Amino acid sequence: MPVDSKHDEYAKAMAKWSRCRDAISGQDAVHAGGARYLPKLSEQSADEYQAYKERTPWYGATGRTLEGMVGMVFRVDPVLEAPEAFKALTKDITLSGMTLDGVAREGVTEVVGIGRYGLLVEFPKVTEQPTNLAAAAAANLRPYVRAYKAETIINWRIEMRGNRMQPTLVVLKESYEVPVDVYSSEVKTQYRVLMLDEAGRYVQRLFRENAEKQWTAEPDIIPQMDGKAMGEIPFYPFGPEKLSLDVQQSPILDLVDLNLSHYRTSADLEHGAHFTGLPTPFIAGVQLKDGEKVRIGSSEAIVAGDPAATASYLEFSGQGLGALERLMDRKEGQMAALGARMLAPEKAGVESEGTMAMRHNGEDSVLAGIAKLVAYGITEMCAFMARWAGINGEIKFTLNTDYLPRGMSAQELTALMSAWQQGGISFQTLFANLQRAEIIAPEVTDEEEQERIGDAGPTLAMQSALQPTPGEGDSK
Repeated sequence: MPVDSKHDEYAKAMAKWSRCRDAISGQDAVHAGGARYLPKLSEQSADEYQAYKERTPWYGATGRTLEGMVGMVFRVDPVLEAPEAFKALTKDITLSGMTLDGVAREGVTEVVGIGRYGLLVEFPKVTEQPTNLAAAAAANLRPYVRAYKAETIINWRIEMRGNRMQPTLVVLKESYEVPVDVYSSEVKTQYRVLMLDEAGRYVQRLFRENAEKQWTAEPDIIPQMDGKAMGEIPFYPFGPEKLSLDVQQSPILDLVDLNLSHYRTSADLEHGAHFTGLPTPFIAGVQLKDGEKVRIGSSEAIVAGDPAATASYLEFSGQGLGALERLMDRKEGQMAALGARMLAPEKAGVESEGTMAMRHNGEDSVLAGIAKLVAYGITEMCAFMARWAGINGEIKFTLNTDYLPRGMSAQELTALMSAWQQGGISFQTLFANLQRAEIIAPEVTDEEEQERIGDAGPTLAMQSALQPTPGEGDSK
């Protein structure tokens, strides 16, 4: 089989990935999809279909929902606990200007939107490994990450090796540029094959197309760690349900399909309104000469020799378009129920915090699960990078899983401060509650906050503000 052969699961998933990708991208991508998303009407010419399609707007529920979900995860900055030497690597973890936080954000976006993402840990190709960290830093020789979206992970194999199931083959589709002249270049395709050979060594093999349109392999690359070949492929796959190369369904696929159904209903409504929106003149009993036209307007007169001739306007009536409008409204409500709650009309009146928390709990739990999986996978990847770079120390990467800003009412804040002032709770307990309520930034420690406050305690102004108003808490 040629190197560009696709895994069976890949071939089955491509249509779904394409739908999700286009729905997220928006109107231009959906319109470019043509009849895949909006079938032609019977006997429509190419020009008529083009006008029919261009009249139909795209309701961007999918893209806005995804943007909102990712925004919820990253409304609080990710936290990386790691040695300072490793943190320095994360400022440009791809060697192309992307930070670790940026990789994490792209990963969450791809996993929620498409259902698949992958990260490969690499090391610059060198003839001789650096002997120490200083030599590696001087030559900028250190591990880095390549990111791969669903469509570029085309083939894989998972087998039992070393008493555990692990990937023994991963084929990645990449692009590279070949200069044509000083000002332009041609983009070509190559395939990067990651495999464990018969001896259990991790081997990379790069395939490019030759002049005869055949895929030919460049010399094998055998990455080393501590002067030895590695026994695992450092490729980290991400999905919404598990960290696996298995194809998993996008969490928003149902929303995508409903959004496309809404688009087709919108096309019917726009098409009907286009042909029935304006009154059509109807004239009976008037004989026109060849080339003669009837002009309509307050300054024009229609003269008919037949006294029985009539003229009127045909106007649309009936419930057809109203039914389409109601159907669109219903689909918009269904999309809101599937996750796009920011698209639904705001509820009238005030909703209690408990009711709101219960209403959001289901979606939050799915999103929190994805955030935890992505964070765990990135932690594992970073730990491998650190070992390869010769950096010792514990590493942990965490993403926000609290998507409902809790806040704190004035009464709650007053009671909390009063309990602290009276010695009922420690400063650490006070500090933890203020941090959970997002009154104090998450990256600030309690020691730093105490230094800011100083030994004098709360200011007189704060103490005055916390005093109960007359009648509050009065035991008279």
